[in-house]
Amino acid sequence: MKAKKPNILMLMTDQHNPNAMGPDNPYGVETPALDRLVRKSIVFEQAFCNSPICVPSRMSLMTGLYPHNHEVYDNGGSLHEGMPTFAHGLNQAGYETVICARMHFNGLDQYHGFEKRLMSEFCNPVEYPPPRPEWPGPIDPEYGGVGPREIQHVVSDSCTLRYDDDIADKACEYLREGSWGERPFYLLASFYGPHTYMAARKEYLPVYEKHLSSDLQVRELDKAEFDALPAHVRRIICGTGAKAKVLSKEAIQEYRSEYLARVTYTDGLIGKVLDTLDSEGLTEDTIIIYLSDHGEQMGKHGVFGKSVFYDDTVRVPLMISIPERQAGRVSADVQLVDLFPTLLDLAGAPRPAYPVDGRSLLPLVEEPALEWPYPAFSAFFDAQAYRPSFMLKEGKWKYVEYPGEQCFLYDLETDPDERINHAVDPGCQPVVKRMQAHMLEICEPLEVEKRARHIQARRRFAIMGTASSRMVKERMQERIRTMRAEWNEPYWDGNIRQSVHESFIDPDLELDLSAPNEIGQKM
Repeated sequence: MKAKKPNILMLMTDQHNPNAMGPDNPYGVETPALDRLVRKSIVFEQAFCNSPICVPSRMSLMTGLYPHNHEVYDNGGSLHEGMPTFAHGLNQAGYETVICARMHFNGLDQYHGFEKRLMSEFCNPVEYPPPRPEWPGPIDPEYGGVGPREIQHVVSDSCTLRYDDDIADKACEYLREGSWGERPFYLLASFYGPHTYMAARKEYLPVYEKHLSSDLQVRELDKAEFDALPAHVRRIICGTGAKAKVLSKEAIQEYRSEYLARVTYTDGLIGKVLDTLDSEGLTEDTIIIYLSDHGEQMGKHGVFGKSVFYDDTVRVPLMISIPERQAGRVSADVQLVDLFPTLLDLAGAPRPAYPVDGRSLLPLVEEPALEWPYPAFSAFFDAQAYRPSFMLKEGKWKYVEYPGEQCFLYDLETDPDERINHAVDPGCQPVVKRMQAHMLEICEPLEVEKRARHIQARRRFAIMGTASSRMVKERMQERIRTMRAEWNEPYWDGNIRQSVHESFIDPDLELDLSAPNEIGQKM
């Protein structure tokens, strides 16, 4: 029976570079499932995450709020149980709301408004300590030449692969069973891939080898380029070492080849879900949304992974396919917080009586060329952040503010690689002042920094209290064991990788409890 309202299928990945997909992409990566979706979707070409790291970005998506408003500042934080999410709104609209796998919900609440969960989180759902209490590395790192690559994953049969396989299988099973009855469904199938530290299966070795022998536009970072980078980016490259080591062109080529093979592997799982939607006769009644929580830097500017505001990391793939709606492209700046009101509008759900930071994208779906005078905002508070940092993207301009350090202004039309800092150009000072004024309309960076430090210090104090008590730690461990037994999922790896955040509750672990502060320096 046709639902009175459209079903909604949201397909989400982790760490997908927006350029590594689609027809004629610059890397030649094969993504047939996403290509198929592109051809019938409204594609948002300038979509941005609200934090270039997993948990804060995902909580912005869920709540429609910027990180300083939902107050999940880093990957160890948890969303307050009383914080509304779009799932609460979809419930009010009569939807069966279902989450299948990874959303990075830390803490006791593993639903946050969803009616059903088909799989548990990949890692233990416990809140864990915030970033280092003090920045342990050099504040202004020096160039240290070319260094070796320490981690390499080409092919494997890892727990992360089994986890993603299970996501696709359980999502397809849900679509075949039709348990929603006469209600419309909202299904979120959220994959771990193509996140780093996840290899592709053995059958994708030819894909890796194809990329390894192709031109992936690799450049090795030299000293002059390194010295021109923001200090935050240099710290990301350096880590806690004495000097920053950059990777050779050959190592970058290997890294990109592995990553692109993972993209193709993840695309295959997405295709499996889309094929099931077709075979069950649901496609014509279902809105399909594809997005990722942030991008992947792929070695550009010497950075691998995320945590920076370059477009490869902070820009994300986003497309919405609506039955009987013509495909198109939107060039306006949009952000993940916009999906909260968008989903409510698509579902005919009531808007909340409190303000959110996002704006519904339906006007742009209706009229892709509509003037959209709203900048995109992003902020970063997590690992390797000596202090928080903030970004605004408005048209061709991107402004990045590092409190207490140099600010940066990039002209993306003339400098798409973001190498020339126009913030020092006297002729661009009106732009800098306008962007700073926009920033202050959204947040006051120094006040946000103070609040973030307090939240992280408070969480650390409570967690270290847990770590100091054998009885409390054993109770926590029992809760985790109970959770595992309840789910009894086949991808569990026997506490090797997926217990990575359990170390702080090891009854025999000695911890240094003396450090009082977070994000980098003493208050």
